[in-house]
Amino acid sequence: MEHNLYYTEGLLSFLRSYTKLPVEGIEALLDQSEEGVNPSVRPETAALLFFLVSLSQPVRILEIGTCRGTSSIIMAKACPEAEIITIEIRTDLADAARGNFCDFGVERQITLMEGDMKEIIPALDLSFDFIFLDGAKKSYPFLFPYLLKRLHPGGIWVTDDVFLETACFPEHIKGVNEALQRFNAMVIEEESLIPALIPLGHGLLVAAKKKTEKQSS
Repeated sequence: MEHNLYYTEGLLSFLRSYTKLPVEGIEALLDQSEEGVNPSVRPETAALLFFLVSLSQPVRILEIGTCRGTSSIIMAKACPEAEIITIEIRTDLADAARGNFCDFGVERQITLMEGDMKEIIPALDLSFDFIFLDGAKKSYPFLFPYLLKRLHPGGIWVTDDVFLETACFPEHIKGVNEALQRFNAMVIEEESLIPALIPLGHGLLVAAKKKTEKQSS
């Protein structure tokens, strides 16, 4: 059983016993780990992500933090008609993701942009119906205004690992706690968003962007 900051082993076992993985063959990617850190979304997070995308049926999805492509594949399978743009800075992970996209038959649906999200996102001239933010945590406050602007009214924004603002990090990545604390406050206090904290994995912050009165009618 993997270590989890927020669940007892019994509770996590119970949760996993009722978690149905939404994509056949995805277990191998969910189980992959590197240098003691599991970079993939957790099974229960994968199930919720699949549910949200299936329910909302977005036209265009933005993902920040491709890693090996697990969550991209899950979202592609949840909405086969969606266009997905995903961003990854590490070449080794981007290469692995491209291979996984081909293995799962979703390579034509996904565009992988390799580079620094802090450079790519401000230059994006597109709107998105669904955003999944799971990249470098210290960049979250910087990205917030750009992502808010790019999220279409009625769209959904999911951010992973938000409870890590209370975790202990090594010296070389100091500042994560403060960045997450700032980001969480920015989302919760933003009047155009309807936010909800969900205690799955290391914490999810899900927000829907309000429609204008004209769009709601």
